[in-house]
Order: sequence, then C-alpha cells, then structure tokens
Amino acid sequence: MINAKQDSGENSTWLGDSNNTNSQLNYQIITALLLSNPLVEDCYLLAREGELIAYIVYSQNRYPEQLSSFLQSKLSDNLLPNIYVGISCLPLTATGHVDEIALKNIEITDSSLAQYTENKLKYEPEIEQVAVVVTSKTEKSSPLHLSELLPLKKRETVTEKNQQFEEKIHQLSQSSSSQLAISHGKALIESELQAKTLAEALLKSAQDYQNQGIVYIKYNGNQVFQTYFQLWDEAQRINTGLKKLGLQIQDKVIFQLSENCDIIPAFWGCILGGFIPVIISVPPTYKDFNNEINKICQVWELLEKPLIITNEARQQEVKTLEKWLSNQTLNVGYTFPPVETLHATSLQGGLSLKISCIEQLKTHAPAQTYHINQPDDLAFFNLTSGSTGISKCVALTHKNLLSRARGTNLLCEYNNEDIVLNWLPFDHIGSISDWHIRCVDLGCQMIYVQTEYILGRPLNWLDLINQYRITHSWAPNFAYNLINEALEKEPSQTWNLDSIKFFLAAGESVSNQAVGEFIEKLHRHYNLKKTAVRPAFGMAEMGSGITYYQPTDEQPLLFHTIDKSSLNQSLKRVHSEHPNATTFTDLGLPISGISIRIVNQENHLLPEKTIGHLQVKGESVSPGYYKNPKANQEAFLEDGWFKTGDLGFISHGHLIITGRSKETIIINGVNYYSHEIETVVETIEGVEASYTAACAVKELGNNQDQLGIFFSTETFDKNDLADLLKKIRQKVINSFGVNPKYLIPLNKSEIPKTSIGKIQRSQLIKRFETGEFKPVIQEVDIILENANTIPDWFYRKVWKAKYPVN
Repeated sequence: MINAKQDSGENSTWLGDSNNTNSQLNYQIITALLLSNPLVEDCYLLAREGELIAYIVYSQNRYPEQLSSFLQSKLSDNLLPNIYVGISCLPLTATGHVDEIALKNIEITDSSLAQYTENKLKYEPEIEQVAVVVTSKTEKSSPLHLSELLPLKKRETVTEKNQQFEEKIHQLSQSSSSQLAISHGKALIESELQAKTLAEALLKSAQDYQNQGIVYIKYNGNQVFQTYFQLWDEAQRINTGLKKLGLQIQDKVIFQLSENCDIIPAFWGCILGGFIPVIISVPPTYKDFNNEINKICQVWELLEKPLIITNEARQQEVKTLEKWLSNQTLNVGYTFPPVETLHATSLQGGLSLKISCIEQLKTHAPAQTYHINQPDDLAFFNLTSGSTGISKCVALTHKNLLSRARGTNLLCEYNNEDIVLNWLPFDHIGSISDWHIRCVDLGCQMIYVQTEYILGRPLNWLDLINQYRITHSWAPNFAYNLINEALEKEPSQTWNLDSIKFFLAAGESVSNQAVGEFIEKLHRHYNLKKTAVRPAFGMAEMGSGITYYQPTDEQPLLFHTIDKSSLNQSLKRVHSEHPNATTFTDLGLPISGISIRIVNQENHLLPEKTIGHLQVKGESVSPGYYKNPKANQEAFLEDGWFKTGDLGFISHGHLIITGRSKETIIINGVNYYSHEIETVVETIEGVEASYTAACAVKELGNNQDQLGIFFSTETFDKNDLADLLKKIRQKVINSFGVNPKYLIPLNKSEIPKTSIGKIQRSQLIKRFETGEFKPVIQEVDIILENANTIPDWFYRKVWKAKYPVN
C-alpha cells in the first residue's frame, strides 16, 4: 500500500462526486487505464474521506510504485488516486455488485498517516517517547510451550488425568481346546556318516563337492568364486598365521572385517585352529564414539582383551580404539544410543591392542592338521542386540549348530542342489548359521552379496536371483517393503523367478500387507510361486531358526485373525473385516530336535490358543551367555527350557508370535502390538517405510505407560509436517481406538537398527526416558498448537522504552 502523492508533499483531496456524471466518467477512464496494465487483474475506485482509493487485485507480485508511475504518465495530478490498496479479490454483495461497505471497512494505514500520527502523539503531555511503524502483515506468533513458562514445575497432563494401573495377569479360562500348548519336533536321528563338528563338515564338503562353493559379490558388483576346497586351503593358511601369533586353543578373536570374502575364511581359520571367533560389525567411523565402538569395547573387555583381525586399509583406524579402551568410563558424554557405564581397565604399561591383518594371515602356508573339537565344545560367540545397549555373548557349540542345521534341512527339505543367496551381514546369527553353516553341511552352492549392493538398489537382489537361478534366499520384513517400493519406480523388468523354491521371512514381524504385495507383484509378472514366502522364527540363543511355516497351494500363508477383546483369555477367531480384528502370522512347526511351549508367569502350561510366554528346549539351545550368570539365571530354567522373552500362542502345534513381552503396549489395561501400529502408520504417504517404532514410554516421574510413535519423514515444511502428524494420530485412533501421546519425527540415522535392519525399540525407550527427545516433542507440540502450548492470543508483545546506558 502506498500514498501516491506523499513524495511531493501534497495532501490532495479528491473533489469528485461519485454521483456526478463527470466523476463517473473519470472513474471509468482511470479504471480502464488500470485494467490495461498487466500488473492489474481487477480493480475498483472509491472515494473515502476526501481521497480517491484504488483497490487493486494484482495479477502477479505487487508493484504499486510502478502502477502509480504508469498513471502519472497518463493522467493529470488531480485525477490520480491518492492511495493504492492491494487486496486478494473484490468483495461482492448477494446481488453480485462490489461491496463498497466491505471495502470501506478495510483499515488503510500508510507511511504518511503513520508520520502524522507520530507527530501528533509527540505533543501529548503523558507520552515521553513514541514511534509509529507500519507493517504490511501481522505474522502469527508461535505459541509458547508450557514447559518454557514452568520449567521447574511438575505438571499434570492437561488432556487427561494420570491413572495408576497394574498389568493384567493372563487368566487361565476355559479353552475351546483341551490340548496343552506344547509342540515337539520330530526326533533328530544322527548318522555315523555325518560330521560331528564344524571342521569335519567343511572338510567333508571340500572332499565331496569339489565344484561347489561360494560366489562373493562385492560392493561394485564384481564377482569372485571360491570352491569349498579353496576355502579350506585359505582357512588353513589363516590357522597357521593365528598359531604363529601365539594363540592357544579356545582363545577368542574379534573380527573387524567388512568384506564377506575376508569374513568367511577368517571364521573357518578360527574354527580349524580351535579358536573362538566373534563377528562385530564395522563402525561407521572410529573417530567419534558410537554404538558399534561401544560394543567392540565391551566385548574386548569381556573376552579378556583378545586379538582383533582387520584389513590393512583399516588397521590404523582400528588402533584408535585404544583411546576409548583407556578411558575409565567409555560412554562419557555419549547419548545416542544410551548405554550402561562400562568400566574398562586402563591399558597397563602402554600395552597396545593386538591387531592382525587378514591379508598377512592369508600369506602363510596352509596348516597340515586342524584342531579336533568335541561336539559340545564352544564353536563361536554371537552377540545379541542387547535391550540396554549392553551386548550379551551367546555361546554356541558345534552340536548346537549342526543339530539345528540338520533339523532345518529335514523340515524344509533342503538339499545339496540348492543355490542360496544371502545379502544380510554375517554378524547376524541367521547369516552365519542358517545361511552358511547349514549350507556348508549340505554342500550346496552359495552366493554372498555385500549388503550395500542390495540396499543401494534393492532390485539388484532380484537381478541376481534371475542371473544365478537362485532357489532360496531370505530377508526381514523391511526388505520386502523395499522391493515393493522399488518396483513402483522401476516396473519394467525381464526376470524369470520360477527357480525360487522359497524366500524366508524372518528377523522381525512379518507384515501381511508387505509380503502379500510382494508375492502378488512377482507372481503376476515374474513367475514367482504363490507358495514362495515362508515365515520363520528363531533367535541367536537357538542358533537361528527353529520353526518354519510350510506353505501349500491351498494355504500359501496362514494368518490368524483374532478378536482383540479375547487376547487375555481363550482366543476368539473373527473375520478379517471384523472391526475389532487383529492379525498374527503363523510361523509353523518346530524343527526336529526342538520343543516349544507356552506358559504363564509361573511356568505352568497354558492351553492351546491362549497367549502366554514362549519357551524353547532342545539340542540347538545355547548352553548360556558367556560370563553372565545373572542373565543365565533369568533366561534358563533348571529343566532346560529357555525363556525367549516372546509372547505367543500355539495352534495345532504351530507357533504364532504376538510380540515381545517388553514390546507389548498396555494402555489402560488394553493390549496393543507394536508391529500392528507400525504397519498402519507406514501406510500413510510421507512416512518412510521400515523406520517406524511404536513403543510404550513413560514420562519422568510417572509410572503410567503412554503410546509413543517414532517415525521418519522427508517432510520438512512445518505446515506439511503438521498435516502429517494429524493424519498419523487420526489413523491410529481410527484403527486401534488409542490416541498416541507422543509423535516423534526423527532422521533415519537417529533410529537405531540391528545389522539386519530391525529397529531397536528398547534403545528408543531408554533415550526417551533420559529426556533426549524433549526438544523434538516440544517442537511437535508447538507445530500442532496443542494443549501443551499457550496460543498467541493469550499473550502479546509489550513495548518498553530503551534508555542509553550511562
């Protein structure tokens, strides 16, 4: 808005009468000239208080100065409008005429009026100083968060009163089935011809399957083939090198290797020498303290300062671990993810890490003998993800691993003609046990792909399956989502996937939606069998998978749809369209040599189709956690049953997992399952797939669980983010009848995952409890302008005189 005549110092008055014929003609001339200018889309002239006001609807950016100059070149001064007012559109009456009353109600404030008002106010006796400013638009002030006003005051939740409640104990009620919830796999019959230790298994395959082996596919797609015999030879060279370093039987060795073609020979080098390997994923950096460095330091201390094997390019970086190991408290100042304090012994007398490079170990002459282990001897350690950030070392024996492998091979009908593909990292039990040791015992062909090659372009997975005529592969649920999304971007492919006998779905909860879409797309266009996906269940403490669903043409996948109101009693089945339905995936029968059961809190058997605590027993179950008697006492019963920490039920001998006991969310006595909520949230456009975690969280000083949803999004605009947050909340309320207390958007890098992409909810919960997410939560409150904020109409800016400092 400008006063067109203020620069010349004039205070011209429009003397025309709007009812006068000449004035009307002048109006028409001025209006026509304005409309001829490309800056003007519409306009209206109106005399107000002796001045001619031009109300302008601009067609593009507002340039009132240009418009004023344009009219000055066409009209005499007495016909020029005094003020130009920009508006979005002309207001109309009910009859369609311009609403002059509405135009007159528009407050007109220009710089000359401001100066006039300021000069007038200066002479008021009660006013010492004055400044009148003109703003084109009053910006809405951000609401204030209540915590900013009451930082030291403990507040009760505004929207709901805190209530104390106790978790419901499972009530054993009348069951529709008298069958108890225990299921036994078939007896595992050992043959005298079968290998009794891992070393014997590798030697047998090297002798019997000389043309079989491993194809290693590197980060760039380059391929290297290694036969079983070449693997044996290279492992024996590494065995020699380790012995020359002075290692003794049962000494431990930490791996800091990233290439599969280094990890596998190093693993077997340790096995043949009688040494105990533990594979730990390589940190993103050694410069700054992070979760992986913390894990390495913990394990290094636990295993009595063992040798670390790395490669030449990484050797100097690995050596920097010394600065962390020499600290008394390793996690000082470290908040992501939070971990328990680890007291490390200082490196005495300047003692340095024992580090050896894989390239040098491979240069030695192959050993002519190998250590003869016993079946019950320790073979290797596998690390659990650790609910608190502290990893536990799962001890696995030769017998554990080979009995599990053979039980799985029998149930799933694997054979030595299989061609398997694994792209998940080998620090995960599934990769090293189910997709390597089991395959070595069979003597089948293996294709091992660097994880980054698949994650960089998920469709590379299917390219390789097509190229190598793969029969079996596996991945957690998130990978099937990645394929679904990738096919939307690259729909035209030429694959023939009829070689696939099955994809294993394991490592995290299986989503009916993700896997169903995966099967449908690949079956329709690329000949994938409808029976190709098999859900499974396993843990590191059992050496990997111990139940596998066996699909049929009539029932390729089995999902149990249950009435939520029956979850704390005998389960009631309902149709999938039932408004109170919840769905769980059937994970099949136990393998040979394994038994599973469902019990209550007192370890008493429950009936089938009643949710309780899963326990497992059998030859593949670990003897325990290394040097962790407390964890062993909590997890292992005297009669050999292992408490998995999972909730589930058994139906007709099949296992169905409903969630982790620590991941079941109980709000006001009602059970909700993390994976169900996560699946629903990830159907919303704008939410990044496989980066959502639904958790039960507690406010500081409050024992009541609240639903918190952590998610990732590429949406950065505050208005768009507000819309997304509202959609998430409404979707969860509509789907589950529960209102999430916290919606917490995070970057992908801030959401902790295991090496196979499983979100570590427990770490998010712990970080929430430490207050790490408080700034994000406050920002979300402000964006949503919810009850935790004070709106801008509740407060205003106050001007105060500023005096010079003497």
